[in-house]
Parts: sequence; structure tokens; C-alpha cells
Amino acid sequence: MKTARLSQIISECGKPEVHLVLVDPKKDRTLQAAVKGHRVMTLKQNLKGTQTDRGEVGFDPGRSRQYLIFPKSLKSFEGRSVVGIRYELFTEAAVQPKAKPKAQKQSPRGTRKPGKPKRQAPEKRAKHEPPPKDKIIPFQPEKEEVTEDEDPKVSALKAQVRRAMSALKQGKQVAAFNLLQKIVGDQ
Repeated sequence: MKTARLSQIISECGKPEVHLVLVDPKKDRTLQAAVKGHRVMTLKQNLKGTQTDRGEVGFDPGRSRQYLIFPKSLKSFEGRSVVGIRYELFTEAAVQPKAKPKAQKQSPRGTRKPGKPKRQAPEKRAKHEPPPKDKIIPFQPEKEEVTEDEDPKVSALKAQVRRAMSALKQGKQVAAFNLLQKIVGDQ
């Protein structure tokens, strides 16, 4: 089977859009119009192993697939396997950081062209100041007061429940479950 590089296809057919299939592909009008116009490429993503993702010109339904819709027809690449898939070639700029716009040079005073209005001075923005630290009260959970009239069985039960909660905080779910089973008496 002949192969083609994704960068070559993008240079000839334009930058594709990733199409998310949310309904049955037979009912998806956008996808069906692109299939009829030979503008769809299927990317097969390998979820296991170390094999790289490969593409196929045309629509191939199945699991672990991603569909690209190109602005121009892919008929000249029909029947080819697509290699060299670099997702940054067609993903949005949100993945890549945008460059900051360059500041415009200001002309020296007196050299401003007539007819252009003067640039207004930007309004001074109020700086956000954090609240004073003395007004922040850190949260401290109330400690339970032990009353003398509390039943020793209840206090022992509370201690066991606290141990189970401590085990959960440490990520020891099985130990916490076993402690709770012991408290309930299922063992």
C-alpha cells in the first residue's frame, strides 16, 4: 500500500478540522457531505503498545478513530495510508502558546501626521490589593469535648471510626473498610 505524509496532504488540500462524531455517522449530515466530497481522513489511534498512529484516506468507522475533514478533495490520495501524523499540524492554537502582540512604536512629539486623532491616555486601573492578613481567620475544626457522662462504648466506637477515617485519608481504603466491618460486626 502506498503511503503519504500528513504534512504533504495538508499543503495540497488545506488545514483540516477535527470532526467529533456525537451521533450515528449515517445521520451526521456534515460527515456524510464530506464523505461524498472525498474530504474525510480517518486516523486510527493505537491505545496499546508503542505503534504510532496511522491514517487512511476515506471514512472507516470503528473504535479509537478520529476524523479529519479537509477543505479540498483528497481524491488524489485515495487508497493511501497516511504516516507522519503530527497533531500540531492541525490542532487549534490553544495547544500552542500565542505570541504576544508587538507594541507599536510611538512617534516623537511634533511628528504626528495631521488628521490622526491623539491617542488617549489609558485610564488608570485600580490595583487589586489582597485583604489585610489580620482579618483572615483560618479554619480550625472544632474538637469534640469529652463529657464525663459519655458512655465508654460510644467513645470507643468513635475512636475506631476516627481510625477508619484516618486510614481513608492516607489512601488505605481496604484497611478502612475492614475497620468499619469490624465496628459493624460483620466479621
